[in-house]
Amino acid sequence: MKGKGDVKAFVYDESNFPASTGPLQDPASPAKPKEVEVKQEVSKAIRLSEEAAEQPKILPFILSEKVDFKSHDPMKEPQFSEEKFQMWFHLIFVRKFRLRLHRQLLLMAFMTVLDVMHMEHTEAWEKEDRNSGILPKHPTRRFTILLLCRFSCLSIGVGWSFFARTEAFREKVQQVQWGLVASTLVVATLMYISYDALIYPQLSKSHKNMHFLDYVNQQQSLVFVLAYFIVTNTHPTLFYQSLTYIPLGLVFMAIRDRTSLYISNIGRVIFLCTVVISCLLAHVLEQTSRARFKAKQRVEETQDRVETVLSNLMPKKVLEEIKMSPGLGKSHSYDHATIAQSDLCGFTQLASDKTPEEVVNFVEDLFGRFDCLTDDYFIYKVETVGDAYIAGMAEHTLTSVNSPIKVVQFGMAMIQATAEWAESRGVKVTCRVGVHHGHCVGGVVGKGMQRYHLFGSFMSELDTLEATSREGVTQISRACKDAIVREHLERLGEKATLTDGAALEKLQKEFEGAVERTDIKLTTSKGEEHDYNEVGGRTYLIYKDRISARS
Repeated sequence: MKGKGDVKAFVYDESNFPASTGPLQDPASPAKPKEVEVKQEVSKAIRLSEEAAEQPKILPFILSEKVDFKSHDPMKEPQFSEEKFQMWFHLIFVRKFRLRLHRQLLLMAFMTVLDVMHMEHTEAWEKEDRNSGILPKHPTRRFTILLLCRFSCLSIGVGWSFFARTEAFREKVQQVQWGLVASTLVVATLMYISYDALIYPQLSKSHKNMHFLDYVNQQQSLVFVLAYFIVTNTHPTLFYQSLTYIPLGLVFMAIRDRTSLYISNIGRVIFLCTVVISCLLAHVLEQTSRARFKAKQRVEETQDRVETVLSNLMPKKVLEEIKMSPGLGKSHSYDHATIAQSDLCGFTQLASDKTPEEVVNFVEDLFGRFDCLTDDYFIYKVETVGDAYIAGMAEHTLTSVNSPIKVVQFGMAMIQATAEWAESRGVKVTCRVGVHHGHCVGGVVGKGMQRYHLFGSFMSELDTLEATSREGVTQISRACKDAIVREHLERLGEKATLTDGAALEKLQKEFEGAVERTDIKLTTSKGEEHDYNEVGGRTYLIYKDRISARS
């Protein structure tokens, strides 16, 4: 067995064993009664309920869906950020804002035209009244007040329509939201004043003796109730923002007796009920929006986790291909793949007197450093097998960059990282690395836990290069050396066919500790011998510097 020497193996012959009809059980131990299993399940349920009871309870909110929403803390990201929700709600609100606004403006302009025509054709201005209200009784002034109020409302709407085209409208969430609430309050007040100017001062005659236009004029108070509801509900708002409409409605109803609007006591109650209903609708909208936002955030969080897992299991380009054509298995042929494989020397002896948890922590810490190196050198991590780490580069699909020099630098960096890790832990563990260049095939394997693997004789040759390398040294194949030299010449803009001696000089310009291996045979740490032909010819050892190579 590679790296373990000679081990004993046993052959299982099913014919020498009697057929078994069920799971093996120790005859000395009695079967577990059903009652015991039930008691264990009950105890488990009680324990879980007690653990849940010990968890801190969340105070109830008027908005139940507001639970788990917190302000953004840079030190600790909350489960749901209130700022993110506000931005999400605002962006949804922005989508059809101008369409809703333009509809409101058209309706207001249409009603203004009808009101002006009504005032022009009525002849009740000069009739006696018993209550002239707050506004002046003179018809011309009331007509001017009506036009000014409606013109101001339309101007506010047009101003918001132009402002909605700017980036500030999308970015300044709080300012825009509260600005719209404030402008809605102003528009509602202007509409109230305009209807006060539109309606004649309350006439003393009975409605039976009124002219038809006089009677219609007195019913404009009901139109104002509808207009107030439309103005305050055109644009969706959050619940606590909609509460500002209640005090305004109370003020309108409180001063009703001092205006020309005719609203009975029952009408006042109905008007205030419509205001409260508007707030309840805003409450339902915010509850629904927060629930949708929570669901959206959870879905995105799950997708991000899946994307992270998949990006670690297979190359980014392969993942994009799978997304575009799901269910279609596809292999990729690489003619210029450069793969490095490392192995830890002394790790088996270190792990022999450690607990499994300690061994896992050791590997996680060290391989975590290797993972950081893959990001630094743009290397794709193929897989880990035990204490072996395999990573490298190839043409498009595996990696976006293909540089044999970077792969060898990555191999040397793994050796350095292992030395630093061993020194920090106070243990004797080193690393040896093999790097090969050539043809291999990659593909996704499996239906469930899919992984992207490389296949071909290339991988067995790489395994031999790693096993026969020296501790703390990177061994590269002849093909890898040629690829490094070609990359070096391309960088200089040169094209030439070099002798072995000249190629070695070029290799040493990239790695000063590079030497050609002169051993007769390639030998593993366990004494197994391999011919150079198994790895494509003479190999080269890359030491960290020239002094180390000479020693």
